[in-house]
Amino acid sequence: MADAGAEDHPVFKQATVKELLRLSHEPNTRISAAATHLSAEYLRLLATEAIHRAAEVAEKERKADKEAGKAGPPGMLETRHLEQILAGLLLDFS
Repeated sequence: MADAGAEDHPVFKQATVKELLRLSHEPNTRISAAATHLSAEYLRLLATEAIHRAAEVAEKERKADKEAGKAGPPGMLETRHLEQILAGLLLDFS
């Protein structure tokens, strides 16, 4: 994701999204600018929600470890946190 400049949230570059869409469809498929823009926004929302949900899982895990007397690094997101939320996230976004 690239810095959005004046905006306060990250965005996906439209050229990147267009290329991803082009790779997943027939070579001669045309993609409008509006479709590319909406797809980029959808991906941004999906990525943001994934990070928020994974952070909640990591925080709950950290609190449980702390109560059990285990010390872990605070604020660390790992792939397993994303794996735990992925199925529900994809169902919510489909």
